[in-house]
Amino acid sequence: MTRTVWLTFDDGPNPDKTPVVLKYLKANNIKATFFMIGNLAEQHKATAEAVAAEGHYIGNHTYTHTVVQGLSEAQIKEEISKADVPLSKFSTYQKWFRPPTGALDATVRKVAASLGFDIYKWNVDTKDYQTKDPAKWIPLGIKEITAQANTAVVLNHDIYEATANNLQKFIDEIRKLPNTTFGAPSNLPVINVLPGGAEV
Repeated sequence: MTRTVWLTFDDGPNPDKTPVVLKYLKANNIKATFFMIGNLAEQHKATAEAVAAEGHYIGNHTYTHTVVQGLSEAQIKEEISKADVPLSKFSTYQKWFRPPTGALDATVRKVAASLGFDIYKWNVDTKDYQTKDPAKWIPLGIKEITAQANTAVVLNHDIYEATANNLQKFIDEIRKLPNTTFGAPSNLPVINVLPGGAEV
C-alpha cells in the first residue's frame, strides 16, 4: 500500500522565508497548501501572489491568528470573513479553514460551515514551531509520517528560518521512506480532528 504525504504550511506569508520554501518545493516538483493569515496576506501581497503563481493552494488561517475556540459566533465569523477578503483575490484560494493551533469546538464548526468552509487540520505535527531545530523536528516528522498507514498531512510553518532552510533535508528523508509519494493539494484530505479525536 502506498503512503501519500501532503505538505502544508501555516502562519505566512513571510517575505523572507516563504520564497525559500517555494524554491525547494519547485526544485522537487511538489505542490503544497499554505494556510495564510489574512492581515499578513494584505501586508505581503506579492509573496502570497508568488505562492499562487507556483500552483500551490491557499487556505484561510483567520485574519489575526486568533484562537477561535471559545469565541462567540460573531467573533469567529469576523476572523474568517475578514481574512476571506484579501485571500479571495489569489487565484488558488480555497474555502478551506484551518483554525490556529487546531483548536475548535461546535461553534467554530457551525460558523465555518455557514460560511461555506471545510475545516482542514493535520495528522503529522513536526513541531517545528517549538524546537526551531531541524535535528529534532525532521526526525519527529518522519516518525509521525511513518506512523500513518496511507495518509499523512504534515503541519509545518513557512515563517521559521529553520523550517525554510532545511525543507530540502526533510523532503529527502521523506523520499527515503518505502512506498511513499507526495500528494497534490487538489486531493488534500479533509482532516478535522486531531489524532485520538481530541478537540485541542
